[in-house]
Amino acid sequence: MSTVLLNRNAIRVLPRDAFSHLTKCETLLLEENELNRIETGVFNGLQSLEELDLAKNQLSSLEPGLFVSLTALTTLHLSENRLSSIQNETFSGLGALEVLSLHKNQITSIDSGAFGDLTSLKQLSLEENRLTTLSPHLFSAEGRTIRLSLSVGEALREILTFPMAPDNPWNCRTLCWLKRHEEEWSIVWLQDLLGNAQAPVCADGVMWSSLPCAGEGESISQSTDWPRERVKELVLGGI
Repeated sequence: MSTVLLNRNAIRVLPRDAFSHLTKCETLLLEENELNRIETGVFNGLQSLEELDLAKNQLSSLEPGLFVSLTALTTLHLSENRLSSIQNETFSGLGALEVLSLHKNQITSIDSGAFGDLTSLKQLSLEENRLTTLSPHLFSAEGRTIRLSLSVGEALREILTFPMAPDNPWNCRTLCWLKRHEEEWSIVWLQDLLGNAQAPVCADGVMWSSLPCAGEGESISQSTDWPRERVKELVLGGI
C-alpha cells in the first residue's frame, strides 16, 4: 500500500499508533478534516512515508518530536491550520525533509532552532501568517538552495478575485541581516504571476529595495554561524 487517502472525513483526533500497521505507506493524505489534536506516537511504524498532508485542518499546536519517527519524509504540508508558533524540536528527526508548507496559519514566532534538524530543506512557505521578523540563526548552512516564500505581492493581491488572509506584517528593519548580504549569499527574488519580485512587504511602507540598512547591526560573522563559502543560494519569494 503506497498511498492512503483519508482527506475530507471529518476526523478530529489521531490517536497513538493509529497507522502503525502501514509500514509500506509512502503517501498519507489527511487534508481538509477537522483535526485539532494529534497524539505523540501517532506516526509510529510509518518508516516508508515520504509525503504527509495535514493542510486545511484546525491544528493550533504541534507536540515536540511529533514527527521524529518519519525519517524518510520529504514533503510535509501544514498550511491553512491555526498554528501560532513553531518551537524548537517541532521537526526533530526530519533530516530528509525537502518541502515544508506553513503558509496561511497564525504564526507570530518561530524559535531560532526550529529548523535545525532540516538539513535537506529546499522549499519553505511562510506567507500569510503574522510574522514580523526571522532569526538569522533560523537556517543552518549546508550550502544548498532554499526556496523561501515570505509574502504575497501587493500587485497580485489587487487583481485576485478571491479573498486572501492578511499577510505577514514584516518589520523589515529587523531583517537587515538578510538585506545586507543579498549579494554575498546570491539571494534571488522569485517573480509572481505578474513578473514582480516578491520581496517581503514591509509593514511601515518602506520598500525592500530602498531599506536603509547600511551600517546597522552586527556583521555576519557576529550574528550567525553561517560560513559564507558554504551558503550557495537562498531564494526568496513565491513557489
